Amino acid sequence: MIHIIVGTRAQIIKMAPVMKELESRKIDYNFIFLPKFVNLFSKYILLICASKIVKIIVGESNTFTKQHKAEEFDVFAIGKDKSKQFWHAIIRQSLVKGLIYKEIETYGILKISEKGYKFFEKQYDILLTEDHDYDAINALNANLSNQKGSAADKVLFEILKSTRKNHAKEINLPPTIIFSEASLIDMANQYPINIEELSQIHGVGAGKAKKYGEDLVFFVEDDYLHFEPMMEEMIASYERIASQVNKDIFMCPTDYPYLYMNNEKTNILIGNKRHWRTINQTLCTFMTTKLLLDKYWDNFKNTCLDRNDPFEKHLNEIYTKEFCISPLKSLSLHLTNVNSSYGLSPFIDYKKLWDENK
Repeated sequence: MIHIIVGTRAQIIKMAPVMKELESRKIDYNFIFLPKFVNLFSKYILLICASKIVKIIVGESNTFTKQHKAEEFDVFAIGKDKSKQFWHAIIRQSLVKGLIYKEIETYGILKISEKGYKFFEKQYDILLTEDHDYDAINALNANLSNQKGSAADKVLFEILKSTRKNHAKEINLPPTIIFSEASLIDMANQYPINIEELSQIHGVGAGKAKKYGEDLVFFVEDDYLHFEPMMEEMIASYERIASQVNKDIFMCPTDYPYLYMNNEKTNILIGNKRHWRTINQTLCTFMTTKLLLDKYWDNFKNTCLDRNDPFEKHLNEIYTKEFCISPLKSLSLHLTNVNSSYGLSPFIDYKKLWDENK
C-alpha cells in the first residue's frame, strides 16, 4: 500500500499530480493528514478529483470512500437519484458560472470561489439544461456553444483566437474548421490540462485533441515572475519564427545576464512584438514541441537522473543541434540572488515594478 502523508497546503499541492496519476492507473493509496490540519484539509477537499466527488454524491462505495470514511459524510449518496453524468455536468456548469474554479498553477485543482461561498450564504435558483436524449455533459456543452463571448479568461480566449487564426493561414483553411468559437470559449472556461480533458471540450473530441493538444509543451519553474503578455508573445512568436526557419524550436522566456558573459555570435529574429536572439544555454524554464520532447527524451531523462555540472548540461547539448531563442527584452524574471548571473534580466525597471505592485 502506498501511504501519502501531508501536513501543509504546499505538501497537498505537490502531491496532487502524484495522486491523480495513481488514480488514472487505478492504484489504491492511503491519504493521511495530521489531525491538527483537519480544517486545512477540509478547505482543500476539492483536491479529490471530480470523479471521486461524484462517487461520494451518488453513494458508490470503494476503497477510497472506506479509507476516508466518506460513507459517514452527510452528503454521501445524497444525489443517488441522478446519474454520474448529471453530477459531472453540475460540476462543469459550476465552473462556467464561476462558483468553483480550476487553478491551473496547481495542476488544475478545483476550488470554491468567493462567488461560490456567497452562494452558500445566500442561495438562489440556477437554470441548468438537461437533455434526456443525450447525456448531461453533452447537453450542457451544446448549451455552452450558444454563450457567445462568455469566456471567463478573456486573455486566454484572445490568445487561442490568435493562435487559431495563424494556424488557419498556414494550412489555408477557415479558422472555424480548426476550432469553433464555442470550443475556444469552453477552453477559456475549463483550462484543460491534458489530452483527456481537452477531448471533453465542446466540439473537440478525441481526434482533434490528439492532433492539436500535444503541440507545445511549456516547462515552468516556480521561482519566476512573468509579465502579462508573456504567453501571447511566446505563442505568436513561436508560430512566426518556427515558420521562418521551417523547423520546430526551443524558446526561453528569460533574457539571463549570463548569456552575455561570453563573446559568442548570435542571430537576431523578429517575433510578434519583440526581437529574439539565438542562444545555446537555458535553465529549466522553456517551451518546445512534443515532437522535440520525444526526440530528445534521453536528454531530459538524464537531466533528472543525476546532479550534473552545470545542472542543465544535457539540455544545453540539445541546443548544439536545435534552434533555441530568448526575447529582447525579457518576458519573465528569474527571482534569484540579485548578484547572480542567472538572475535579474537587464533593462528592467525593478523599482517601478515594485512601486506599481506595492
